[in-house]
Amino acid sequence: MPLTGSCMCGAIAYKSTTDPDVTALCHCTDCQKWTGGAFTSNAVVPEESFSITKGTPKQYDVTGASGKINHHFFCGDCGSSLYTRLDIMEGKIIIKAGGLDEGKANLDNKIGVEFYTRDRVPYIQPAQGAKQEQMFDNIKPAPKSEDSEGRDFILPPFSRDVTTNKPEAKRWVEDGFVWCYSFNHAEGERCFEKAIKIDPECALAYWGLAFALGPNYNKPWKAFDRNDLRYTTLKGIDAFKKAESLASKASPLEQALIGAIRHRYPKDEKDTNNAKIWNQAYAEAMRPVYKEFKDDLDVAALYADALMNLTPWALWDVRTGKPAPGSEVIEIQEVIEKGLAQDGGHEHIGLLHAYIHVTEMSTEPEKGLVAAEHLRRLANEAGHLAHMPSHLDILIGDYRRAISANTKAVMADEKFLSLRGGRDFYTIYRMHDYHSLIYAAMFAGQYSVSMEAVERMESAIPDEDLRIQSPPMADWLETFRSVRPHILIRFGKWEEIIETSLPQDQELLCVTTATIHYAKGVAYAALGNVDESAKQRELFLSAKARVPPTRIAYPNKCSDVLDVAEAMLDGELEYRRGNIEVAFEHLRKSIDRDDSLRYAEPWAWMQPARHAYAALLMEQERIEEAAEVYRTDLGLNNKLFRARHHPNNVWALHGYHECAVRLGLDGEARVIKQQLKTAMAFVDVPIESSCYCRQDVKNANGCCRLQCTTTGLYCDRSDKPTRFIEHRELPDPDTPRKALQDQNIARLFHSYTSEISKWYDLSDSAYYFGQIVPTLALDEPLLFSAIIALSAMHTCKTSSPSFRKVAEFYHHRCIRLLITLSEGNQLITRGIALAATCLLRSYEILDGDVDPTSTCGALTQWLRCMMFFRAIYEWDYLELGFGTI
Repeated sequence: MPLTGSCMCGAIAYKSTTDPDVTALCHCTDCQKWTGGAFTSNAVVPEESFSITKGTPKQYDVTGASGKINHHFFCGDCGSSLYTRLDIMEGKIIIKAGGLDEGKANLDNKIGVEFYTRDRVPYIQPAQGAKQEQMFDNIKPAPKSEDSEGRDFILPPFSRDVTTNKPEAKRWVEDGFVWCYSFNHAEGERCFEKAIKIDPECALAYWGLAFALGPNYNKPWKAFDRNDLRYTTLKGIDAFKKAESLASKASPLEQALIGAIRHRYPKDEKDTNNAKIWNQAYAEAMRPVYKEFKDDLDVAALYADALMNLTPWALWDVRTGKPAPGSEVIEIQEVIEKGLAQDGGHEHIGLLHAYIHVTEMSTEPEKGLVAAEHLRRLANEAGHLAHMPSHLDILIGDYRRAISANTKAVMADEKFLSLRGGRDFYTIYRMHDYHSLIYAAMFAGQYSVSMEAVERMESAIPDEDLRIQSPPMADWLETFRSVRPHILIRFGKWEEIIETSLPQDQELLCVTTATIHYAKGVAYAALGNVDESAKQRELFLSAKARVPPTRIAYPNKCSDVLDVAEAMLDGELEYRRGNIEVAFEHLRKSIDRDDSLRYAEPWAWMQPARHAYAALLMEQERIEEAAEVYRTDLGLNNKLFRARHHPNNVWALHGYHECAVRLGLDGEARVIKQQLKTAMAFVDVPIESSCYCRQDVKNANGCCRLQCTTTGLYCDRSDKPTRFIEHRELPDPDTPRKALQDQNIARLFHSYTSEISKWYDLSDSAYYFGQIVPTLALDEPLLFSAIIALSAMHTCKTSSPSFRKVAEFYHHRCIRLLITLSEGNQLITRGIALAATCLLRSYEILDGDVDPTSTCGALTQWLRCMMFFRAIYEWDYLELGFGTI
């Protein structure tokens, strides 16, 4: 299909008779300077297909980073960038996509490659599916050959000595190491097989195949079904036997690894009943290898991995902080820390990955943060490695960083899915990355992120994939299909829950079915419909009983997770029946069951049971009890083991701040408020309580009955109680013309029209703020209150401090009116609310004592619900004359 384009003024036009060979984004600093943008988007076409059809472009030549000349062509009249010819790319024309006609500037949303990603500005995310190149001279395509086919991903840097005379075989062995360190063992297996195909004499490639096939931290021997176990042992035994036959040609280190790997498998392929002891035998065989070659970072990583697999996901007893029974975690930690301290240690992805697992279950997960930062830098398109830092991000309460890490991970995973398909064990890791993204977004109060991620996750695990019997995909994956109801409960979407349909195949999706019934029970209870809630409880119990013991939310059984749901639902139902103490007993039981789940990140139960319990304690005015529950959840009182702390989560911060204010704990309230403000800055929903099941939501000190929390931010009125005192002696702004009969109010109104409005109208010859706004204010209490508030604050600051009470009174009345506005209100669509907000913002700047991000701030009212933004496009500018506001 031919492409056509032109400059902005139309003086130059061009066409290409063929589709682009490649579409690309370039982030180099030259492109940034040339265009004035963060990057260029480009369509690369053959030079013979390209021609100028109108005008003559001008040319500017510059020496590029390659040392060769880049010829840039642009319009001499309007300056539009048109295309580039690079000496380094003979026979190609690079069209700047912004000039293409017919909407082709988007390159059909298909970006093949991004160059100079090292210079990419941080707010630009990698394009989905695009190859990522640090520089430009990496783009020359390698000659197509069977040996190089399939190297489709940008992997973390890695190199090691491999006994082979085939460089391509060495590279495939190295890639196999990388994928295994990234816990994509199936891809590692493919890489080692590639190496074997290139060099059948490469002993380390056979060793790698045997290693990749075996168990790992997330797939221990007991997780292999019968067919999988038999296939693995047969192929693994064959691989290590071939490695042994070639060992004499290998290096001493390779010989040692081959000698150890044989202990990972049974001596006879028919002996598949004693898989548990093979891990121990392999770990013991690796110990002397490590002692002899302890300076080799791969040996250190492999030895640590062997020890970790003795007690996967049970390195520490998270409740005592001591090593778990049978765990060798102390030695593991010593081995990894010694390796990290060596030259190149902080570049070794195997050690970095393992250290996150070692520290995350400990009492000091912060010890792993440096390793996490290095891994974050190195991960590239190894999706699981990009995800791994989020384990620690969540534990330290950095939910926004966890969202970022998992967003990068799922992008890499989706590229992997597009190229490799989704019917191997790595599918579980892909779902885990989505799950972690959702979990972090829920703690951050980001509903839209949670829902977008769950949509993508659900589409990635269709029913037909769950029906695969070997490996038993439903047992491993179905739990991810049950996540949506938890999101809806977290964000109080009761009507959406009630309207949620049950799965057609309720036997296949048994956990999902039970979870939906649980969610419906909670929703009906929250809405006060206890009869329907009770019916859903019975349906839940029936569905829960049909969940087989093989269904897991690794490493927990789904039945154990649903036990938490049972106690939670019982508590919600009894609470709305009025059996408060019985309800709280059930909720405390749900907390105990929640805490008793096996460690996992993310935690198997997605909303801490404490959040609902504390919210309902608040509803019962049991503030001190609720405060202690919030302190526990935030990890502020050391009553709970470290893995169950949820520092900085917006829900508990909101609850504890309210408690502290109402209990008069001024010092704590001020400290928590600062954390809460940061957390609130990123939410996209109203946060009224730690759980939407609470129905009596009030402001922090009950200062008024307005729903201040509909803005989704905190109420700071407790800090300045006099600010919102109703001065009854002041004229009511509800009737502006009557209020102007007061001499002081009339003076303030005149001060605005004659002096203050000029600030706004400096560049506006129509004097909209000086003429139209005052005229409208005579009949609009909202706008009138804003004018008087601003004028009174100006008078307070310039001549008469006593006018502060007048300013505060009318500021408060204006905020009250803004809070009650709903989308579609004429005050919004006519622009009245926007004008009032502009005036209030000036008030706050003058005052310097109102935080614009609190519920009494103009900036908050402006941002909430995005409805003011939409209103901008709905005004009749000509009728109202607000075009320059």
